[in-house]
Amino acid sequence: NFAFVLHKKGTLSLTYDLQEISLDTHKAVVLLPNHMLGHYIASPDFERILIIFSPHFFNLLKQRPSFREQLRYHRRPVCSFTDEQWHHIMLTIDLIRSMLHSSKQPNESILISLLDILFQLFNAYSSTNTPIEETSINDIRLFNRFYDLIVAHYRESRNIKYYAESLQFTPKYFARLIREETGISAEEWIDNYVIMQAKHLLYVKRDYTIQQISDELGFSEQSSFCRFFRKCTGVSPTSFRKGS
Repeated sequence: NFAFVLHKKGTLSLTYDLQEISLDTHKAVVLLPNHMLGHYIASPDFERILIIFSPHFFNLLKQRPSFREQLRYHRRPVCSFTDEQWHHIMLTIDLIRSMLHSSKQPNESILISLLDILFQLFNAYSSTNTPIEETSINDIRLFNRFYDLIVAHYRESRNIKYYAESLQFTPKYFARLIREETGISAEEWIDNYVIMQAKHLLYVKRDYTIQQISDELGFSEQSSFCRFFRKCTGVSPTSFRKGS
């Protein structure tokens, strides 16, 4: 799901797309669909505002001008705000809350307009506080295209050559570009996305056999899936399911 997490009090550390993220005063994180959210550690006094968009509202927001700026959050999901900026954001959130808590059914068009304004504030303040250079934007665009290809084709291929050629690069040059932009190898991005999907299926599809999950993920044989899963996680799919 598409979501905003706004820090109010305490501290929060989490893994998002294989990078460690910390939230403290006047910070927020934008979580995009299909990205990898891992473990998190929150302080006992941690408080946050969590806004999760349903698929319906997410599809509506994608049609709004604010969503054009979502590019920046693929690799840089954390936003930092000044006191004044934070105040403006809270005022918008209070309006959204007021609508949701009203005795009347919220007007959908007004609600999506307020959410659009909230995202526009995120975008404007992020651009002011942490501007992205043009060269970096080009690198982010390449990574986003790569990531979108993984989401679409991870069942078909887990080979960097497939993704490099799809983006019209040689595998060696493509691997260097991805590592320079993200600090993580292209192979790790592919493998970790597959593992994220495997863990999700093992946890949610309790009635599926390991063979069925292997088939769902596009592995030719169950044994290949089990070796891959153990190599990446250190445990077998069956052991992971029992412990989850």
